[in-house]
Amino acid sequence: MRAVEAIEEIWLTYQVTKDALKVATHGINRGAIELLQDTFFVNSSTDKAKSDLETCRRAAGDYAILSMWAIFERHVLDALVSENGKMLDMPPSDFNSSLHRKIGDAIEYWRSNDVLDLIRPLVGPDLVGKAKQIKQYRDWLAHRNPKKASPSNVPPTVAYQVFSDISRLLSIHISDLTGKEP
Repeated sequence: MRAVEAIEEIWLTYQVTKDALKVATHGINRGAIELLQDTFFVNSSTDKAKSDLETCRRAAGDYAILSMWAIFERHVLDALVSENGKMLDMPPSDFNSSLHRKIGDAIEYWRSNDVLDLIRPLVGPDLVGKAKQIKQYRDWLAHRNPKKASPSNVPPTVAYQVFSDISRLLSIHISDLTGKEP
């Protein structure tokens, strides 16, 4: 479960970062000068430091979503490539070989929503719908197009749960059918 483990690692990093930011906030609130020595905060006002920490907390969540999406997207594409390989299980015809190569070459350029639609029978419409919402939020985070309205905020907890659930289901499905993990 390489993707699941990578998503878990990102989640752990996010949780530790949140806790470290919480400790720093407590230190600033209590004026713990010894805690702040040799840090960015030592010469900052309390209000500025609190504001900077809040900005970091939001950014940590956004970065976690961006990172988890990258791992998740690669895992889904790898699962589709694995499924595509089934065309070659029996002695493949020239047509099957050509189609397999064409799909393998083109899959990297498929739209994410189309890819998510393909996995709907394996993971269910609810998870696919949630993944599409996360994708919309991820796109906004990555591009911040001022011509487009901000989509609904996606908490990192939701992204983590959806990506973990889908990745587990895909890993189970693919390993059940092929005997190996994508």
